[in-house]
Amino acid sequence: MILQRLIKATANQNWNTVLLEILIVVIGIFLGLQVDDWNERRKLRQQESMYLEKLVDDLTTMRTELADKVERHNKTIGRMTAAHFALEDCRISDETKSDISFTLERYQITPPFSYLSATYDDMVASGAFTRIEDHELKQQIAYSFSHLAGVNTYQQSFRISMPVVDEIVWRAVSYSIDRETGRPVASYEMSALCDNVELRNAVVEMIDIQHDSRGGAWRALGPVDELLENLETKAVEGYR
Repeated sequence: MILQRLIKATANQNWNTVLLEILIVVIGIFLGLQVDDWNERRKLRQQESMYLEKLVDDLTTMRTELADKVERHNKTIGRMTAAHFALEDCRISDETKSDISFTLERYQITPPFSYLSATYDDMVASGAFTRIEDHELKQQIAYSFSHLAGVNTYQQSFRISMPVVDEIVWRAVSYSIDRETGRPVASYEMSALCDNVELRNAVVEMIDIQHDSRGGAWRALGPVDELLENLETKAVEGYR
């Protein structure tokens, strides 16, 4: 329709009409582009909100596990430290035997941590992370996931020193399996352990491993708490 009017106006040399029709076309194209741009921005905002909501869920789950990990490490370190001093002082009692058995039977175990990075990785791969306009929020997210990745990496690599500890412990302790629980059971002579400096040193290494693992989890808690608080505030504001 516009094209027909434009051809007719040109043929009649009605330049005012020609200019008006061209202006209408230009304005129409401009408005169309603006609508497309608005729709694209709206889609990107919705995508960002969706990603950040998923990120809150992942971070909340990991935050709970980190806090539990720190608490369980605290209890384990307490019992292992008590076992070390009991061996050092050669104090024999039901309580000290319980701590020593706990140490010898559980030293290879560290509290689990599930590194939930799929949402963050997808944000980075899709370019959604780069498009976040809040620079401070982007820094917080990257910093927090750097800490969380560190916790996960240590969790996978903490056993590097374990073969040495195992060798020392296995020379001094006999193991069997509890028929009901399926858990390892340590058998040992208390007096022999008291005189075994090498074993006491191995217990110190066990405690140090627990300290290192707890430290990583504890250091990650602060950034995660701050990020969650910021994300919850952004959620109230619509992430904008």
